[in-house]
Amino acid sequence: MTVEIPTTGGRIEGQLIPNDDPALPLSVKLGRSGHVVYGLAAMLKMGFRIVDCTPAERSLMESHGVTPTA
Repeated sequence: MTVEIPTTGGRIEGQLIPNDDPALPLSVKLGRSGHVVYGLAAMLKMGFRIVDCTPAERSLMESHGVTPTA
């Protein structure tokens, strides 16, 4: 998936990862190193915007009640 950074408008690649933790069911691993992980709901609340995602990622988000903006 590609997310847009709210403060700069820049874009960064991420990987949507499901978790077993019901409090944080979906996370996004950002960057090439994959060391930075954020909760998807928190990212969206901070103003990050999903600008591109695969059909599988879209389906996964929708199954968790998240409406992608892409």
